Formats: sequence, structure tokens, C-alpha cells
Amino acid sequence: MVHFFGFDNSFYHALLYPAVYAEVFSHWTPRVRYHVNEFYLLDGQKFSTSRRHAVWGREVLGPRTVDVVRLHLGLTRPEGERTNFTLDALRRTENEVFHGIWLNWLDALHREIKQDFGGCAPDAGDWAPTDRAFFARIENHRAAMERAYSDAGFSVRRAAVQACDFVRDCLIYGQAQDYAAARNLYPARTRTSLALQTTAAAILAHTLAPLMPRFASTLARGIDGVSTEIWPTSVRRLAPGTIFDLGPLLAFYAKSGNPK
Repeated sequence: MVHFFGFDNSFYHALLYPAVYAEVFSHWTPRVRYHVNEFYLLDGQKFSTSRRHAVWGREVLGPRTVDVVRLHLGLTRPEGERTNFTLDALRRTENEVFHGIWLNWLDALHREIKQDFGGCAPDAGDWAPTDRAFFARIENHRAAMERAYSDAGFSVRRAAVQACDFVRDCLIYGQAQDYAAARNLYPARTRTSLALQTTAAAILAHTLAPLMPRFASTLARGIDGVSTEIWPTSVRRLAPGTIFDLGPLLAFYAKSGNPK
């Protein structure tokens, strides 16, 4: 069994309840893992619904924002120490991280794949050292997320930080490519760069499923053959010709005139 609970309940879950169970079920040898989190504050103070010092779901949750909230809560989760929630910080995660980095990278990748390869993942061509380093980074990300979700190394915050670092790396890698020039001068390099980025997007969908299930499943639906129900044990490049269409995802998460 694995117990998740707040720091203020640690005595009951870790000491009292196992002692009671041992008395009632003397033949049972408990095997319990404990994951404890500290207090999560709101604007520097404890949450209190009686004082209406709280964040109400209707203020922050909507179809396009529920996973952004999950991402922000993951990034600020109080694991070993108290942390603080503010609406301003949530908005920064939404605008600067999710829209400013995540969707910008996926939008640029989608447009390049659609323009040059008709919405299908290309085969890799020539590999530069930066390409090999990026492919290794994809595997490092997969392994790091696996450790963050594991029982022994469980940390939602580490998973959220890892996901943000990985997408930032993907954006930097993509922006470093001069596709306009390479399209005519060195198309084999363009194919490799875009093939690796489509693979990175597929691995992102896999590894985000526990943390951001709606976003992960929407992303996976745009990549043929990718399922968030299966955990990848290694990184494999997408097969050439795999349908890669992120249009529905980008349209779903596009900001309206009055975003939630």
C-alpha cells in the first residue's frame, strides 16, 4: 500500500493506524510506503474556507486550463517544505510557460511538418553532434520522468520541473535550426531535426499522462500510433510517414478573447 497524506496527519497514518491494524489483524504484516507533503499556503497564509481564504474551482478551472492548474500545482507542490500559491504565479505559468514555451514549440513544429512533409513525420537524414545530443536528451527525459513517478523516487514536483526543462530544451533546439536556409541547402539536416522533434513530442505525450492527462491525450491523438495508456520503456523514433497533426490541440488550447 502507498499512503499520500499531509504532514499534520503523519502520526495517525504512520504510527497509530498500523498499530491498530496489527492488533486487529495479528497475521498481517503491513508493507506500507508513505509520501508526506507539508502545508500549502495561499498568499502566505493557511487555506481557510470558513474565512473564505481559498481558491474556488470556478475561478481557475476550465476545459483549457485544468491541466495548466495541475502543472502549476506540481511545480509548487509542498513536498519537504511549505510552499505558497498565488493567482499571479498561476497566471505566469499559464502565459509564460504553457503558452509562451510549450505551445510555441508545438506550433512551430506543427507548421514545419505540415509545410515540408504534408503532416507526416519525416525520416532522419544526416546527424550532427547536436542531433545526437538531443536524442540522448529525449531518453534522459523519459528515464527522469519514470524515476519521478516511481514509488522509491516519487516526486510530482520533480516531474513537473523535468517536463518544463525538457520542453524548454526542445524549443531551444528547434529555434537553433535555420529551416528556411536548410530547406534548399541541406534538406537531410532538416529531416533529422524535425524527425527528432516529432519523437520528442510523442515522448512528451507518454510521460505527461499522469501529470496532465487531458493535454497528454490531446497531444497523443495528433500523433498516429501514440497511446498514453502505455509507458515507453525506451525511446524509438517515429516511423517515417507517421501522421503528425497538432492542429486540433493548438486550436483547443488557443486563447479566446476572454481566456479563463
